[in-house]
Amino acid sequence: MKLSVTFFVLFACCAIEVASNANYAVIFNAQARITALSYQLNIPAVSPNTSNSGDAQAIWAGLTTADALTIFQNVVENQDGGPHTWFMEAAFCCSPYTVLDTSGQVSLGDTVQASIADWTEGDGQDPEWHGSFYAVRNSGDNLPPLVQDVSLDLAADPLPSPFTQVMFVIELQGSGIWDWGEVEFHDISIQALTTDTAWCTGAFANSQFEVAMDLPTVQVDGAFTLCSIERIHFYGP
Repeated sequence: MKLSVTFFVLFACCAIEVASNANYAVIFNAQARITALSYQLNIPAVSPNTSNSGDAQAIWAGLTTADALTIFQNVVENQDGGPHTWFMEAAFCCSPYTVLDTSGQVSLGDTVQASIADWTEGDGQDPEWHGSFYAVRNSGDNLPPLVQDVSLDLAADPLPSPFTQVMFVIELQGSGIWDWGEVEFHDISIQALTTDTAWCTGAFANSQFEVAMDLPTVQVDGAFTLCSIERIHFYGP
């Protein structure tokens, strides 16, 4: 039997409409330099809402600085409102929000395989951040291959501070609501330049929503801690 932990659960008798610019997040705060993140994301169904604007919906995971104002992320989003189709893009956020490669369509049943790594493994003061994002297609969507290999140009846009957090997020802007169902991240691996392990087993949710996570396994290897999670499942607001 798999062991899991449920962070916050909110039950209601009717549909819930969330406030504008809402985030539902699971956060791993290492308080030390993150050096690698990998995960897979199952692409869910698109929103049933038929409106064409003002309903930004996004699912993303990435690395953030301690203040969460600088983010290297892979984003699956509806491009700020209909038609209701998911697109995947690699991005450096948020001043300004910079798309690092041409976005591409993904659909129900596709799986995103994502990897973000500092190729210096955190040993130097000048990290070399690289991201690789690949959409494994389901057998029936007839979409072309989608591979995004990107790097951050830190000479042009340096980090204000190291990446010390990993976030898994559903983000809504404007009149967007979480109305498309469940979301699952799985086969998650996070590496940090620290021998502390509490950050791995002490992940937390930022607000009240229904989410479950398999209990992490943690391993210390020299100066690094490797945190592995089989799945994080977002059930609903």
